[in-house]
Amino acid sequence: MPEIYPDSWYFVSFGEELRRGQVKPVELFGESWALFRTDTGKVGLLASTCCHLGADLSTTGAVVGERLRCAYHAWEYECSGQCTVAPRVKKIPIRARQASLEVVERLGNIWCWYGRGSPRPFLDAGVLESDAYVGVRGECFESSGDPRTVMEHLADNYHVEHNHDLPEQLYEELINEGPNFMFNQRSSETKKVLFAEFDGQIHVEYAGPCAALARLHGVAGATPASPLVSLVLGATPIRPGKTRFGWRAVLRKLVSRRLFTPLNVAYAQVMRAYFLKNLYADIDVLKSINRVTQPVWVKPDQSVRAYRDYYDRNCASSLPIQQSRATD
Repeated sequence: MPEIYPDSWYFVSFGEELRRGQVKPVELFGESWALFRTDTGKVGLLASTCCHLGADLSTTGAVVGERLRCAYHAWEYECSGQCTVAPRVKKIPIRARQASLEVVERLGNIWCWYGRGSPRPFLDAGVLESDAYVGVRGECFESSGDPRTVMEHLADNYHVEHNHDLPEQLYEELINEGPNFMFNQRSSETKKVLFAEFDGQIHVEYAGPCAALARLHGVAGATPASPLVSLVLGATPIRPGKTRFGWRAVLRKLVSRRLFTPLNVAYAQVMRAYFLKNLYADIDVLKSINRVTQPVWVKPDQSVRAYRDYYDRNCASSLPIQQSRATD
């Protein structure tokens, strides 16, 4: 049986890692893709094997203006995958088209949509994408688990008190229906974290089962709409049995004025070091985690069971990875 994954936005790359005019190979859903950024900054994601005679666009292709050019016969493809330039060809065949995935660049990351139908709207990040906030690139890792085992850990409030030295976390489900899943969690008591008292209030919202945003607002001066710190997490299957996942943080600047940029940069670096130290207990587990066929459920697993229901519900309409490419 082919692998089936849910309709979702999936993490592809950190935006900072793709310069204008750059092409890089990526492996997603068991297939090879060419990720590129055009001269104006638009991002495209095309199947790497040229539909003409098989040249590898991801390793030998080049960006020319707003298109990706094949190194073999100079055919040029739009971000949509359509070939619009083919030297000495009077009428370009309709089938001269690369499979493509819809791409957005949000919260500092490049995401692709995998699923049937038109892509769902990405998360409404609000002020997190304004000049009042600064993004902090995290790191990428590979896991032996599937996307579900990686992404459900964000919904797992049971592990927080053990891995992150926080009080017992209380789970409050808000919405779990159709394509939507969001919840709040809070601590049973406050705890000092760095320079502030934190009561554990976190609002988590998913953009499909494999992309999520967690807003930490349980400190003085913060609200769900204007959190001090947010974490972005995404997981994508590379091939069966191998998943890539990445995280980044979004921080509210200490001072928004440009004059204080060095101060905000220093603050971001301090927070990045804190997150690296705090998250590695999770990361070590996630890199080697495996799916359990029949878990031994206990009462604190309520939030994980809710997420699994959400994940499985969104798999129902998904395509096997072998069928995700465009057809003639």
